[in-house]
Amino acid sequence: MRIEKPTQEEQALQAQKEKPVPQPLHKLTILSALTVTSMAFFWFTFFRIFQSGEGFSLRLDTLLTFAFVLFAFALMFAVVGLTALLIQRSLVFYVIVAVGALSHVAFFPVSLSNMIAIIAMILAFILWRKNIRSDMETRISFKVSQVIPAGLGIAISLILLSVSFTYYSFLITRQESERLLSGIVKTAVVSVDRVLPRYVAHYSPDMTLDEFIRESTVQPSQQVTTTLGFPGTAEIEKSIQEGLASAQGQLTDEARAKFLSTFGITASGTDRMEVIVEKIVNQQLEKYVAPYKKFLPAVLALSLFFVLKIFDIVYQPLIQFFSFIVYRVLSAFRFVRIGKVMISKERLEL
Repeated sequence: MRIEKPTQEEQALQAQKEKPVPQPLHKLTILSALTVTSMAFFWFTFFRIFQSGEGFSLRLDTLLTFAFVLFAFALMFAVVGLTALLIQRSLVFYVIVAVGALSHVAFFPVSLSNMIAIIAMILAFILWRKNIRSDMETRISFKVSQVIPAGLGIAISLILLSVSFTYYSFLITRQESERLLSGIVKTAVVSVDRVLPRYVAHYSPDMTLDEFIRESTVQPSQQVTTTLGFPGTAEIEKSIQEGLASAQGQLTDEARAKFLSTFGITASGTDRMEVIVEKIVNQQLEKYVAPYKKFLPAVLALSLFFVLKIFDIVYQPLIQFFSFIVYRVLSAFRFVRIGKVMISKERLEL
């Protein structure tokens, strides 16, 4: 048994292969610009969606917004992935990725959370480059769809983590927690206004508090009127009605005070029920959520990470598709080409 070593010719070929091939400066410049632009475009789309404050719904405009963000996400990975494969010098690639990640500061303020987000993005693409280049070296023929998935899962997770840290910083600096709580209150009020009439037939959000209380207690008064109602003079009937109205007024005041005391709110009898319900929801939310309000940004940011991870099964095929499209476009313009490489290696023989 012997180990066959490369001949002098094979060693020369190996040395030639390991020596970096000079790359055109104008192509490196264009590729660098495309990479930085795609990363800046990615942060811009998230800046827009954070600013809009839109929640997920099945409305067409919302779906288009999320599709736009998904497009920016996949395009960034496609461009960065091809850049990682094309640029041979690691340091050059690191500088390009660092500049692209720092485009984050053009849309979001500088903070510790945002710095962590930038570092997470740089780390994601450095690790991904190592994986895809190692995978490319093991293959005889080059196919984008086969090389790009190498280490892609870890890179996606780090980018989603970067987005979550950015969202956390956004919630803190813009005091978005208060706006989100306000949105929850409005949603709850709308739900109550829709559901309550099913259980209280006379309820309407436009009626006043006193009207609601009188409607709730009108049946006993009608029964008293029916019981006491008998044919008689108009003066007696008028006195009875005035007495009932006075008693009804006292009952309304007492019922209003008890109602407001029960829910721990302050209001006048002329306030609309829609306002009353909003105060009740606010009071209950403040009672149960206020002690944990400082943790709300962290909980929301962590929730965003896991929500985005749900769609992980969609990201990889989409990134592979966009990588193939970008590769084809660059090939069509003769910006890139497939090169042939001579290889030599040791082998074990008998």
